Amino acid sequence: MTPAEYCQNKAAPAGSALHYSTLFLPPLQRQGIFALHALRLELAESVGKRFEPAVPQARIDWWQEELSRLAAGSPQHPVSHALTDAFAAKTIPQEQLDKLIAAARMDLDYDAYPGFTELSLYAHRSSATLYMLVADILGATRSETLDFAVDLGLAMQFFDLLLVKVREHARNGRIYIPMDELHRFGVAPEKLRGDSTNTAIRELFAFQAKRVKSYYRRALQRLPAEERSTLCSQIALAEIRLRQLDEIERDGFRLLEHSIRLTPLRKLWISWRTQWRESGK
Repeated sequence: MTPAEYCQNKAAPAGSALHYSTLFLPPLQRQGIFALHALRLELAESVGKRFEPAVPQARIDWWQEELSRLAAGSPQHPVSHALTDAFAAKTIPQEQLDKLIAAARMDLDYDAYPGFTELSLYAHRSSATLYMLVADILGATRSETLDFAVDLGLAMQFFDLLLVKVREHARNGRIYIPMDELHRFGVAPEKLRGDSTNTAIRELFAFQAKRVKSYYRRALQRLPAEERSTLCSQIALAEIRLRQLDEIERDGFRLLEHSIRLTPLRKLWISWRTQWRESGK
């Protein structure tokens, strides 16, 4: 398996939103995007599963060393090799890689986030950084586009952490919904590990959904018209997630009972329609 295949299998398997949203991109851009997403997944998995206490720290330390090797041109991991190929014509900003490591270290420090301020810092370091790097790969040139990338990254992260992956994370001993918001809605943290979405939890999820939608919509409003064609794959990704969020809302936010996903055909249609609308292809 090549490094590019490893990253695609990990970050964008067939049927995924990332797979379909990038379907019309040139191969090297797809490879770079998949490698960045795969890197963030590797970091998340280093601390997101139940290990002996010293293991997550050692895994993050190894990745920090690996990113130094990447910068020096001597990577070892398939993800790092894929990033080397994708960024051959430019240097990956070291400060951005450092932010990804800092986000992973926050997961070592927090099993639960006391408030939205702390969670926002985590999301900025992790997902906003990722989507800024994606914008760079896609060839964004305007500074305003970075505002779009930041808001899109936050929307994507909050969509996962505050809605669709809540039960999965809770069962792994990690709560991302801020504790003060759980208290406000009268939801005990252990209830998020269950398989019944009561009224209080549905109201909590509805509150989070409004927050997530606001970030998606603000992101789309901030993207300069001149770069919509360049970033149309990211617009498609946002629209796939917005349609999924609509379905979750129609289902009554019963996210502890089952997952709500769009069909592959619908994801393909959204991606193709976005490509046609934004770039005329």
